[in-house]
Amino acid sequence: MVRHKQSRPARPLRGQRALISFSVCGGLLNQRLAMIDALMIGHLLDATVLLPSLNLNGRQTGAQYSEEASQVAPFTAFFDFAATSAALLPLVRVVPNNSQTAQVGKIRQVSGRLHPAHWYENLLDAAAIDSSMPWIPGYRRMPQQQLRFGCTFAGLDKRDNESMQQLFWKIDAALMPATQIQDAAGETIKELRARSERLGGHGRFNALHLRVEEDWVEHCARWESRSSQPPRDNCMTNTDALHSVFAIEGVEEEQPLYVATEESGVQLRKTRGLANLANYKLESKSTLWKNEEQGNWLRAHRELGAFHDLLVCRSADRFIGNSVSTFSAYLEMARERDHGAARARDFHYNGGNIPLQDVYFGQIRLVNSSLRRLKRVVAPGEYEREARK
Repeated sequence: MVRHKQSRPARPLRGQRALISFSVCGGLLNQRLAMIDALMIGHLLDATVLLPSLNLNGRQTGAQYSEEASQVAPFTAFFDFAATSAALLPLVRVVPNNSQTAQVGKIRQVSGRLHPAHWYENLLDAAAIDSSMPWIPGYRRMPQQQLRFGCTFAGLDKRDNESMQQLFWKIDAALMPATQIQDAAGETIKELRARSERLGGHGRFNALHLRVEEDWVEHCARWESRSSQPPRDNCMTNTDALHSVFAIEGVEEEQPLYVATEESGVQLRKTRGLANLANYKLESKSTLWKNEEQGNWLRAHRELGAFHDLLVCRSADRFIGNSVSTFSAYLEMARERDHGAARARDFHYNGGNIPLQDVYFGQIRLVNSSLRRLKRVVAPGEYEREARK
């Protein structure tokens, strides 16, 4: 039977109840997490999601975490739109950001954090589709109403909700890196494995995410609070004792150590925390891309460089991070989900809990083994006494 041109298909197409527009904030991972929450809300509401522009320099400074947004780039600077939209299609419909789609429908401003799914459902009006518009097979009518969010970081409550957490990771897996970033990370990983073979590390390498940047130190001073529950007191812990932490955890010296931090190659050894790691072969995007013109853009834009580092760290044999950092926290959780018990050797050098895990998933659980109760590392010989306290 031939279907009439304007007749409705048997199953309605996705994304017609509303259009969701939103913004992101912070560094690479805060922006990624804000995007995942917005896409989750879009899935729950059967809405079309307008993909945002992203910040190339996500520093947040001052008491109000003011953010410089002068270096904004399109979604496609970070992600492959065609591959991402195709991967997301079973879950949520996405469209590019342009002036035409941004003005679609009756706009309703939305704000707030950690709202449950039903809270968002109640935002929608009853009539979501303009029935006066003709139905065109293979295409969708744009929704009549638009929910316009601010930054959606931690916008949806996923705590202790297994189905929400599964949806989170499905959407996370659908975010496909832009080819340029993927290829650059692939070249870095290939070179690290080659150097590992020469060092006797059997092609394996470890990765360290070190937070010592000026804006990070400023953030820690504002964030830490001994009166909070649980106490927020491990932001800079052990930063100046990495050599002791590495000795305790048995980090292999024969494997290259890729350092994800903001630095220039000639200053890598002078970076705070690294001076005492003399027995390790330290590498970074600056040392590995030192003479490559192609690598200039990685060093010029903080968040593009961070995306490259994210892909490299996710491929490491062992990952060491700072659990207060969203970047490190995400990687610890993602790698544990990817590989389970095989990633038990990952740890965060600052000890304590993973705040992002508590806020996002409600699982107050420590990934670390030997460092889990340490607040401070004095020297390897004193570890046993410290751990028993």
